[in-house]
Amino acid sequence: MKKAMAALILFLMETLLFYLYEMSLEAWAYSSVFILLIFGGWIILDGVQQRKKYKQLKNIQKEAEVYLETEHFGKPENAVEKEYQNLAEMLGRQWKNARQEARCQISEANRYYIRWSHQIKTPIAALRLLLEEEEPDRAAMEGEIYRIEQYVEFALQYQRLEGGHKDLVFAHYSLEIIVKKALKKTGVLFRRTKLALELGNLQTDVLTDEKWLVFVLEQVLTNAVKYTRKGKISIYLDPEKEKTLVVEDTGMGIRPEDLPRIFEWGYTGYNGRIKNRATGIGLALCRQTMEMLGHRISAKSEPGKGTCIYLDLAVDPVRDY
Repeated sequence: MKKAMAALILFLMETLLFYLYEMSLEAWAYSSVFILLIFGGWIILDGVQQRKKYKQLKNIQKEAEVYLETEHFGKPENAVEKEYQNLAEMLGRQWKNARQEARCQISEANRYYIRWSHQIKTPIAALRLLLEEEEPDRAAMEGEIYRIEQYVEFALQYQRLEGGHKDLVFAHYSLEIIVKKALKKTGVLFRRTKLALELGNLQTDVLTDEKWLVFVLEQVLTNAVKYTRKGKISIYLDPEKEKTLVVEDTGMGIRPEDLPRIFEWGYTGYNGRIKNRATGIGLALCRQTMEMLGHRISAKSEPGKGTCIYLDLAVDPVRDY
């Protein structure tokens, strides 16, 4: 379009000059034809090049794998076209990164649900065997039902975390009330194992989301009971760290080589292989949930003596969720 306008302007200027100088009509006609041939050829050549680029773009769009890189567009003719190609390259890189991240998330989710589906079969099978007994053990049945409920809660919480549906409601809550809610949910485990429970000073308030923190406490307490055969579970505020809740057990403890990895997805460690009931899911969900809340979780343990899980609730939750 610009080339056609340039040709028209040049043609009008040529006509004006011939008129002003009173040159012959024949000379004007020859020069006009010459101008039209030059600009006509230029416009046709440009049209061919533009059509070629258009076809290249259409071919790129039709490809299943899109790669927005410079070589697909050819050599830029000017600085503006170069900048457009740079922009296309940048968008292409962002697209590739997003696609790779999505693939990793899908792969991780598949591994998670495969592991989850295998694990939930165990309490279902145990419950079926208990039901076949003449006098089913009610406490044992309640324990297996609780495990099934916990696995279902794992799946729901995982979907919320990965899908971004976190429905966070931050407010100041009584830590004592939060702990008691978690204990109410895990009461069946304490009744079945008959472990002692010791509550220390919990008189403080924390800025958090109650529902999500109860979920974390429930998983931590479940683990404490699972790996403690005798003794007690203690829950108290760390006297040396502000608003840090401690869940301490007198269980089998964690080996030093396993301790740094207990919050990793799918990691069960030595204790998990012994118990054959570990999923490597619970503590990983706890870590991810605590990070989402702006809190911290850590552990200290000694084999044969027990484990302490620390929930640091002093850090204000992240507001830009």
